[in-house]
Amino acid sequence: AVALGPDLAQVYEAPAALAFSERKWDEAERLIRKSLSLAPNDAVAYNRLGDVMIERGRLDLALENYQRAAQLDPLSPYMVRDVVRVLYRARRFQEVIDAVARYEAVVPDDVRRHVWRAGAWVGLGKKDEAARELKAILPGLLADQNPLTYSSEAVFLLRQTGCQTEAETLADDLARRFPAGSYLRPILLLARGDIDHGLPALKTLPPSVTDNLFWDELFDTVRDDPRFLDWVATQPCAAEYKVARENLAQMLRQQKAGS
Repeated sequence: AVALGPDLAQVYEAPAALAFSERKWDEAERLIRKSLSLAPNDAVAYNRLGDVMIERGRLDLALENYQRAAQLDPLSPYMVRDVVRVLYRARRFQEVIDAVARYEAVVPDDVRRHVWRAGAWVGLGKKDEAARELKAILPGLLADQNPLTYSSEAVFLLRQTGCQTEAETLADDLARRFPAGSYLRPILLLARGDIDHGLPALKTLPPSVTDNLFWDELFDTVRDDPRFLDWVATQPCAAEYKVARENLAQMLRQQKAGS
């Protein structure tokens, strides 16, 4: 396809996706940028470039590309969602509140918006607002037959807001429903503060959770633990993890200087 149409942006999408799936970040980025040089207003390409930057540990560049994608296609649910997700990772909590409102207008029934907003309220020191937000969705989380990682994050946030009873109720319910050997189990163990059992279970985490591993506050409780550092050093993303932590620290310094 590239040989037949080297000037068509679309022909670079499949090899870029393949390179991404094989963790060949340089090749994926090169192909996406080639596509963008031919179609500079392609929102999907900017979003995919943001995905590459996430995997490379560059939260700042991921945000830049996700925002560009959302500007080009403001009605795309996943493009608007990715902006919220990265703003949340970057601890830009007031911007998260505003971005969640935009996301709600596009996807009014995604429970994750409540978790992001509750986390932003916690980050802004408004724990009462966060507790109300989380308690409102608790019945739905308890009834959900396919819980995702945001359910564990809800456990973590409930504990931060002082809702220990609700946190344990949700955690116990999730523990019963997560399949044996699920990668969600170590995340849940860390969310409920069970570090001694959570750290050994990290070996079940797949490469696809780098977004959580690099920046999630849930992991902040173990980032300096020698057991965690030894485990990270054995992972394919070890170099990117270091970049991610340095990049976030730089972004937080810049945010503080600008406030």
